[in-house]
Formats: sequence, structure tokens, C-alpha cells
Amino acid sequence: MRKYLVVLMLVYNYIESVTSQACSRASMIRDGTCTTQCVPSTGCPEPDSDCLCDSQCGYSCVKRGLSCGPAPTIRNADLTSSGTAFNDTVVYTCQSGYTINGDNVRRCTAKGTWSGVGPTCLPVCQQPDLPFGSYVKTNLKSEYKTGESVTLDCKTGFIKEGNPRRICISGRWTAFPFECKATHSCPRAIRGSRYRCANKCSPDDPDGCLAGHRCLCDGQCGYSCVEQGLQCPSPTRVKNALIKFNSTGYNGTVTYKCQENFTLNGDRVRRCTAKKRWEGAVPSCLPDCGQPRVPQHAYIENKKSKYASGDRVTFKCDAGYNQEGISTTLCFMGRWNVMPFRCDKGGCGDPGTPENGNKLGISYAPGWEVFFSCNIGYVRVGSGKRRCLHNNTWSGTQPTCKLIDCGPPQVLKNGTIIGGETTSKNLSLLNVMKDSSWTEILVLSVSQTENGVVSAQTKLVLTKCSDPGTPMNGIKKGLSRTTGSLVFFACNFGYKILGSLSRQCLANKKWSGVQPTCLSLFKSCVNPLLPENAYIANKKSKYLHGDAVTFKCNKGFLPVGINRSQCFMGRWSTIPFSCINTKL
Repeated sequence: MRKYLVVLMLVYNYIESVTSQACSRASMIRDGTCTTQCVPSTGCPEPDSDCLCDSQCGYSCVKRGLSCGPAPTIRNADLTSSGTAFNDTVVYTCQSGYTINGDNVRRCTAKGTWSGVGPTCLPVCQQPDLPFGSYVKTNLKSEYKTGESVTLDCKTGFIKEGNPRRICISGRWTAFPFECKATHSCPRAIRGSRYRCANKCSPDDPDGCLAGHRCLCDGQCGYSCVEQGLQCPSPTRVKNALIKFNSTGYNGTVTYKCQENFTLNGDRVRRCTAKKRWEGAVPSCLPDCGQPRVPQHAYIENKKSKYASGDRVTFKCDAGYNQEGISTTLCFMGRWNVMPFRCDKGGCGDPGTPENGNKLGISYAPGWEVFFSCNIGYVRVGSGKRRCLHNNTWSGTQPTCKLIDCGPPQVLKNGTIIGGETTSKNLSLLNVMKDSSWTEILVLSVSQTENGVVSAQTKLVLTKCSDPGTPMNGIKKGLSRTTGSLVFFACNFGYKILGSLSRQCLANKKWSGVQPTCLSLFKSCVNPLLPENAYIANKKSKYLHGDAVTFKCNKGFLPVGINRSQCFMGRWSTIPFSCINTKL
């Protein structure tokens, strides 16, 4: 009899052990999360409580008649509840145009609260707007959840530049710099094309235009969709002009010709464009001026048979006469703009203007001064100003403008000089190649002493900026580092940029703006809930958005389910995983 009692006790203990293991409390449960732990065979110390299985809290004391109250509502979501008692659940379903992010099921726990954290309903993204000449290469569908991405590519006849990836974040697509540049010979080269040009197209894309339209080269607008049979309105009439046009259809032209004694101001020929407008602005015919009245003892230096509006004439005094006043006059709308000018007997006379230079002065009478300057690339030798003396002679010496010559350039160690011009004529520069990565140029630096002696110096200037670097969790677009070049920055999904979106290599070989950094948009995750008899294979002290952990079972236990969980927006993905004892 005793033998049978021992066997029954062993069986009872085994069943009790298996039952307890089937609903045991997880080891990573935080304090205060669960009620009093209990064993079904002994019950709870409180008479109004039952020992029931409370999910990860294991067997816990649950008060009879417990209620969690109404389940919390979620914006843009509908909920279905089975009740408010212990172990009742509520299921959340996002409304149309939104997708669930987080657990959509919550349970009434022994603590009288709903389990977990409420999910959120994030707006979906529709199909992204496509840059001209591009299409969605991967993952094409009607709607996209937050975190989903597409990859763009360029159609035939285009080459791609930039980052082709687009990521959906809360109903909006990221916009990394990306464009498809046409390889044909008629690209769009006009600003403000939205109102001045028809829709872009490519001759290599048969579906690029709507029915009834053809893809044709439309001048500066490039290849555009042209409506078949389009007509421009009758061309605008211009006063004092004759017009002639061959057609008002697409590419038809109108030609303007002014009547006698008038000059055309504007485009002589206008074209009918794909926007059903005549290209350019309406011209005008401005009246010419007759021969100007010449002051006594003067003559016209630049005489012409016809003077259009905007033309100027310059008066010169005869020999032995002195200039007084402004010597130029302007033809405007058929009339001369008369300025005070006369030629008086005596004075110093015109001192002359140096070649490759300029003279400033309105009178050559005694006591008056004239000033001289030289054009870029030339240096003055002689007096910068001269005064008409009372004996009718000029002070100082008449200046000349001398071409700047820098002389032989400094030779760099292990370098080569390319070019033989040592003057600034035609703004020539010498390139000095230091190595394959850097270029230096000779910059002309000229000074002049009071006695007119010219000195020229050379200066070596680097023409590249150093690499600005790529921000962590971001990208950099742009390879050139020469003066004026731009680089662009963007951050990966889940990060926002702090700093400059673009930086330019300045003349001082430094980058403009501030080097950007990428800051995470989402909260980090606390340590994940560890399944019983398991450990984290890649444990870290801190888990950021996007990090993942891998669970592995202790020795003697077999894994069941998916052993990977990922941190997303401050929460861990919940995928069923457990470790089963192989000895049972």
C-alpha cells in the first residue's frame, strides 16, 4: 500500500511541476508589474482572489469580479472588445488610409490594467511623385507603410544622378536629391518652365505624352508634348512696323520690320511654341534721331548717317579751342539729350586718352584737372592727374598704360609649369601642377609706387577644399571639391539632419555652412523581455532604433519560433519564441 502512495505522490508532484512550468513568471518582469505570485494547488492568501495564469506574470492572484474599465481609444482606429474582465481582450483596427504600428491586441491583466502600450495608426504613403524620366523600379504598389521604401530608376535615354531611394515616413516620402538627365540633343534650358513650357517628354519614351500629342523639340523648352494641330493667336500688331508670318501653327514664325526712320527694339522673329504662345516679348519700333546740332568750333568724333534710340555722339573741339562741359549726348525716343557743352578760345586743349586706359574730365580751361586710369591687366606709368596751368600747359607727364608682366613663375618642387604666358593679357593664368590631386594657380598681384615704378608678384593658391566627410547614419552627394562646387547631405531613415543640407567650396578653400550630423528621430529601447531559459547572443548596453537582438536557448533546451526581435520607435517587435526542455 505504501508503494502505491509513493507512486501517486510522485505523479502528483510531476503534474504540479509541469503545470507550474506551463505558466511560470518570466525572469525579466519589472517590479510592480504583476500581482502576488501563487501556486494553483495552494491558492492565494486572500480569500477573495483566485490563482490564475496571467501570461508572462505566471500564476498570480486575481481578485474576483476584477474589471480593467473601458479600453483606451486610439486616434484613427476602431476597437473591438470582448469585455473588461480578467483575460478579456481588445483588438484595434486602423481606419482606411492608416496602418497599425505596434501590438493590435491588448489584454486585461490581474493588475486591473490593459497590457502593453497602445499601438499607433500611421498614415500610409501613396505612390510617390516621380521626377521627369524616372519610374519605380522595385516594390511598386498602391500604398506603403511607414518604413517601406521604393527604388527609382531612369527610362531609356536618361542617366541618373543622386540617391534613387524613397522611404515612406508617416505618410510622406523622403526626398533625397535625384534626377534623370536626358542624353538627347534638345534638353530643357529655360527657367520658369512651369508657365512657359509644355510637359517634358523624351523621344525615346513612346508613352511620355497623352493621346493627340507628339514629343517634339520646342526650342529652349527642350523636348515637350505638343498638341497636334495647335494654333497660336494672331500675332500682336506693333506701331510703325510691318509684320509677316507664314503660319500660326506650331513652329510658325512672325517677322517684324520697322518703317523708315524707326529702329526695332526686341526680337525680329518670334515663334509659335507648344504652350500656344508666341516666343519672347512683343518688340517695339523706336523713332530715330536726326543729325545733332554741333556746337560752334566743334565737330562729331563718331559721326554716322543714322542714329537709333540709345546711340551716343561725342563732340571734339577744333584746334586752339578748349572744351567746357560734357562732350557726349544721347539719342532717346527721337530726341537728343542735350548736355551743356561749348568750345572756348584758348586753354590747354585735349591731353589725349592713353591706349588701354580712360580719361575723366569735363573742362580743359586753366585751373581744371583731368584724371587717368588703366584697364584691367594694365598698370599706369606717368601722372594719375594733370592740371591745366595758367600758361595753357598741362602739369605732370602724360601717362601710358603698360601691360603687366609677372616674370618667370615660382617652380614647385616635383611640379610642372603648363603655359608660357607671363602677362595678364586676355586674363591668362598659369597652371602649376603639384600632383594628381591638387592644382595651384599663379594669381597676379600688382603694386605701383608714387614714382610710377611697377612691381608684380606671384602667389600660389590652392583650388580645392578638403573632403568634408560623410555624417554617421547619413550620405554625402558630390565628388568635386574645386572652388564653387557643392556637396549635398541627407540622413538615413529614422534620422533627421542637424546642420547644413548643402555646403559650397569657397574661394578661401573652406566649406560654407556647418557640417551636419544625423540625429535619431525615435526613442531607444530598454532591455528586451527575455524568454525563460534563453539569453541574448548579441547583448548591448543600449539599443537604438533599428537595432536587433538574437535569442539563444540554454543548454538542454530547444528553440521554438523566431529568435529575433527588433527595436522600432522605442518598442520591441513581439514574435512568439520559447525554449522547450528536451529532458521532459
